[in-house]
Amino acid sequence: QRLHETVGVFVPQPYERILEIMHKILVLPHQATVLRDIAGVQTLVTGSAGATAFFLPPFTTQMEFNWSAYTSPVLEDPVPKVLVKMIDLRAQKMFFQNEVRTSDNVRLKLEGTIFWQVQSNNIMQMVTSTADAPGDISQRARSGMIQQVGRLTLAQFMAGFNNLTQATYDAQASDTFYSDRGVSLQSLEITKFDSVDAETALVLQNIIKETTLRINELQKQESQNAVNAAKLQADIQLEQQRTELIQTQADNERLQKQFQGQSDGQKLVQAALAYISGLNTSVPNVSERVEMYKLQQTLKARQADTSSLAKGKAQIFMTPEDFNLNLGSTSV
Repeated sequence: QRLHETVGVFVPQPYERILEIMHKILVLPHQATVLRDIAGVQTLVTGSAGATAFFLPPFTTQMEFNWSAYTSPVLEDPVPKVLVKMIDLRAQKMFFQNEVRTSDNVRLKLEGTIFWQVQSNNIMQMVTSTADAPGDISQRARSGMIQQVGRLTLAQFMAGFNNLTQATYDAQASDTFYSDRGVSLQSLEITKFDSVDAETALVLQNIIKETTLRINELQKQESQNAVNAAKLQADIQLEQQRTELIQTQADNERLQKQFQGQSDGQKLVQAALAYISGLNTSVPNVSERVEMYKLQQTLKARQADTSSLAKGKAQIFMTPEDFNLNLGSTSV
């Protein structure tokens, strides 16, 4: 047998006949395929350097794999098989559904997703180590999930749901089971869980209901606290502005009084200067003029006090010393 790849009209030689018309096999950049010749030698063809296309050489076949297809979370083992000739090197997603028991013997049904990927540098190791890579990954990951849940009670499972998922993934990611088969576990997520028993399912629904109510109440309280905090902050700013207003008003009033005092003082100075200067001819002595001015101001003040007392209902009490009176006492 020989493979004719020349473009153009094919003219067979004597005693030759066409056994099969073949089409080129296209390998995309994210794909790989394995060829096996008549001697059992396996050859890997990948599109890592770019898409490529080729004809199968004589006495060579393209290897086929029967992989489990976990395309829906409602599927149960044994799941349908699919024929795979082109190995997808991208991250792939599979669903799982598993029944587990907690340490207090509560049966739960878990549903989730697993993301896995064929290692591009270990494709031949996968080919020689497993005939069903998705099936092996699903069984191993679900087994790890059963072990993790079996260590917890129902209350612990409900309280640490997210921690359980992370702990399961961490344990599985460090497992050499996957690297030995040329694959890697990208992530493991639980999307749904439910109780198998009706009574336990009712208890779970009540727990979920109470948890939801508690979360709603907490969010409501947080919102109210935020509103109160905003109102308190606004009140603080308002009081600070009022303090600034009072301080400003006090400063303005003090300045006004200061200017008024300066004006009144200036008037008194001018009046005193005019009075003292007006007596420079009749009273040449400056000290005498000043004393006369003081006497005038004292008399004006007493006159003002007397006028105020006369207009009101106040009573004034005087001692004999104030009038310089002698009430018949002979002693001095």
